Amino acid sequence: MRRPLTAVVLLGGILSSGALAQGAPPPPPPFRIGTHIAGNMTHGAYDFVRVGGQLVIALDKRLSGYPTVSRFLDGGEWEVTAALRYRPFGPADGGSPFYFGVGWAAVEFGPNARGYDLWLTGLEVPTGRLRPYVEFQFLGLINRAVDTTGDYGLQLYSGLTWVVK
Repeated sequence: MRRPLTAVVLLGGILSSGALAQGAPPPPPPFRIGTHIAGNMTHGAYDFVRVGGQLVIALDKRLSGYPTVSRFLDGGEWEVTAALRYRPFGPADGGSPFYFGVGWAAVEFGPNARGYDLWLTGLEVPTGRLRPYVEFQFLGLINRAVDTTGDYGLQLYSGLTWVVK
């Protein structure tokens, strides 16, 4: 009696999990690798140009982790950021092209390094393996509101991410 009951339970579990998997939407891609070119928009059209790379790590269908690293082309300086990005609109699978995020940025200008609060918004093509995007980043908005002598910045990023499967 135990063997047939065990077989029925196992078979039912296998069949029901297959049926549930067919009806469920596919999970978000585990992560994407990307490259970007960026520039500071605070003191001119596009100064402090830098290139770099990033990861986009899906934490949920709408939420992702977003670390980046950049190297300035006009010197030995660097920038590192870490943010959470959220897609508030569109279908439940996170297929909206619009996103916004919040995080932290560290920028090193020669001997000086400085940390900033980071606020970002962007548009990204949400389908396909190659996904172009454009993004505005606002650095130091909270710091500037608290201390009017504080530094702040506006940056424009554009790039391409690749879905790793």
